[in-house]
Amino acid sequence: YARLQAGMRSLRSLGWQGVMLGLALALYLVTRLFQISDYPIYFFTDEAVQTMLAADLVRDGFHSSEGEFLPTYFYNGYQYNLSASVYLQVLPYMLFDKSIFLTRSLPALVSLLAAAAVGWSIWKGFKRPHAWSAVVLLSITPAWLVHSRTAFETSLAVTFFAVFFYCYLIYRTSNARYLYPAIIAGALTFYSYSPARVVIGLAALLLFFSDLGYHYRQRKTILFGFGLLLILAIPFLRFNLLHPNANVEHLRVLNSYWVQPISLLEKLRIFGAEYMQGLNPFYWYLPNEVDLARHRMNGYGHVFWFTFPFLLIGLVQAVRGFHKPTTRALLLMLLAAPAGAALVAVGITRILIMVIPLALLSALGMSWLFEWLAKQVRVLGKSLPILIFILLCGGNLFITWDALKNGPFWHSDYGLGGMQWGASQLFGEIRDYQSRHPGDHLVVSPSWANGTDVIARFFFPDPLPFQMASIEGHFNELRPLDEKTLFVMIPREYELMLESRKFTQIRVEKVLCYPDGEP
Repeated sequence: YARLQAGMRSLRSLGWQGVMLGLALALYLVTRLFQISDYPIYFFTDEAVQTMLAADLVRDGFHSSEGEFLPTYFYNGYQYNLSASVYLQVLPYMLFDKSIFLTRSLPALVSLLAAAAVGWSIWKGFKRPHAWSAVVLLSITPAWLVHSRTAFETSLAVTFFAVFFYCYLIYRTSNARYLYPAIIAGALTFYSYSPARVVIGLAALLLFFSDLGYHYRQRKTILFGFGLLLILAIPFLRFNLLHPNANVEHLRVLNSYWVQPISLLEKLRIFGAEYMQGLNPFYWYLPNEVDLARHRMNGYGHVFWFTFPFLLIGLVQAVRGFHKPTTRALLLMLLAAPAGAALVAVGITRILIMVIPLALLSALGMSWLFEWLAKQVRVLGKSLPILIFILLCGGNLFITWDALKNGPFWHSDYGLGGMQWGASQLFGEIRDYQSRHPGDHLVVSPSWANGTDVIARFFFPDPLPFQMASIEGHFNELRPLDEKTLFVMIPREYELMLESRKFTQIRVEKVLCYPDGEP
């Protein structure tokens, strides 16, 4: 309570800066949670699996399917790649059961820590005014808006990485005991998302050697921190003892060049190319067709282009201040961020962690520009930051509105190769149909999304009250059909059924349309 009071007094001491920071955090939360079930327009298997694995964990007495108690990683499809994100969903599932709103809202709420961490990093770590700028710049980032409104584990890793960096800044500048929460946040980053393991490992290594002299002066704290690190590493060590080939298999599933029969020199060349792509401003600031449609906002770059000048100013100031431990640490985080994605191929989910150093550098550039302009024209000292704050907040609200209103029509491929739309809509229709026709046998096509069995289990209890299969199973084998059998199929399967000429007395019960009106 005393610390909370001290924090409130410190916040009040900021005056208008504190008010703007508080408003920026409130705006962030609103733009994450408002109609979160409606955008993104899909509810993907990679989201549903978080809650389903949590449900299975609770059902099995907190043992994995292999019998491990409190497993470090959960088997997902063909790989072990989920950990902290599953445990995050356990308590909400136990209290409230399953819903899209809850599955998405929990990581969205946790992501508020990322917004607070970048704001506090500017204020407490870099000792700069305009801490609100980092919050608003992160909030308005299109790539972050999309993924912080999902249950993908990548957003959780980004959040903990932001907290890790903030705690390290405080450890390095004012309070050595912040090393302990920095280590805990780093471990949570490590256990949240597989590419983040490389990023946080490299970041820790760079920071260790960068501030070696300071660490030596804090050797007692470092010693206890090393002990904490060993304790937090136990789950990973246990996992590797039980599954010694899992990490290699994971790379093989992702078709990483590191497990392909090519020379080490060629592997290093590919790594360098992918790494540089992660730092390429064209990838970040211009619309691209590299990433899957469901991972980007149509017509937007991953980061807004008009923030690029602030980034350049921030980079110049950081390089000029490389002798300062705070700006040096930020540049090292920027260099570490693409490393995880470069092990396979750059994609926004794998490299999303870059939004943290980009937001911080842009905020530093904006803060420096405000101060420089205020010296040139005094009247701009207070009015310009408030004007920019209003404009950025307005822009944040606009892109959220744009996503909710126009997002359903940005991409015309709603099927397996595109948005994979229809989870709540389809299974809602099936539930209504079964309530009206309890004796009918439904055969539901799985061909409209990945992992439709997982999505189905999210909406229905085990065992499923219908069969997951395609009508194509009837093409080459005579199987019994009657008036009580209802097939739920995608348009292509319907066309194939008609072309086969093996079915008569076909009656279409209902057509479920995509957002654009197509069946």
